[in-house]
Amino acid sequence: MLPSAMAAADEAGKKDTSEPVSYFKQIRPVLQRQCQGCHQPATKQGDLMLTSYESFKTGGRSGPAFVPGDPGKSLIMAYLNGEREPRMPMGGEPLTAEQIGFFQRWIAAGAVDDSPDVGRDTVAAGKPPVYTIAPAIVAVISP
Repeated sequence: MLPSAMAAADEAGKKDTSEPVSYFKQIRPVLQRQCQGCHQPATKQGDLMLTSYESFKTGGRSGPAFVPGDPGKSLIMAYLNGEREPRMPMGGEPLTAEQIGFFQRWIAAGAVDDSPDVGRDTVAAGKPPVYTIAPAIVAVISP
């Protein structure tokens, strides 16, 4: 990790260490917003898919994305901190020190998936969603 990035991540990680970091509330939203554009079934850059905890844990071409309990050996940390190139998210603004701190603390605490059953993604390539009620039609175009 670059010295300035390490210091910033350590400082951000110390801000509120009384609360455990939640995969569902803090990690998953960052992955959805910043990472899934390139790491999803349609593109799967680096053979890495970040649309579910299981695929995130499995990793991609370079190996597992994280090592539970050891952020120093986790590829995701090396890419987020700029130790490995290209720094992620590629072509975008780097994550804030606070966000990197969340990843560091979450991995150090064992990288647990705390997603509720209703929050787990069940849509996958080749497995279309099943609707229990009709989808809402939000716009109608008239000729």
